[in-house]
Amino acid sequence: LCVFVSNSFAKGDHPISVEMWGGLKSKDVELLKQLTIATKEDNFDQALFIVNSIQNNKSEFTPVAKNIVLWAKYSKREIDARKISFSDISRFVNDNSFLPNIAELRKNVEKVAVVNNIPYSFSEQYFKNYPAVNTGSKIYLLKSKIDYLNRLQKESEREKLITDIQAEVSNIWVNGNFSIE
Repeated sequence: LCVFVSNSFAKGDHPISVEMWGGLKSKDVELLKQLTIATKEDNFDQALFIVNSIQNNKSEFTPVAKNIVLWAKYSKREIDARKISFSDISRFVNDNSFLPNIAELRKNVEKVAVVNNIPYSFSEQYFKNYPAVNTGSKIYLLKSKIDYLNRLQKESEREKLITDIQAEVSNIWVNGNFSIE
């Protein structure tokens, strides 16, 4: 959307009718231009603020624009993991598993989990759906599970987690790539 809007307005042509834009007002079109600039400049907080300022009649427009901004933010090769919420990025990946660069997005989720030292109790559901990809993340997740195990009181849950940890240690040892990633 942002690329289309910027290219369309840069060329001076407006191939989409007002009806197809879903009732965007001229003020909203101006906000779209600002949104494009903010996204291109990696100013994602400003871009999200602009998305929330758009007042169109179609309720589908704002969530789509927000997802485009979040996709751009979370797809950066060099994300600042300390500034990204694990719950936000993991929810985005769960909700958008169809994206073509899902493998890169998953690597960024893992990076956020490791850098922010996310406890296993918070990351458990995500990593059940999307097992860790790189060896460093697998080892981090294993350590996180062990820490969780040490605090766990229910014996039945402890036994299952011990079995899972043993299987993961074997898997990492046998299948792990211990080269520098």
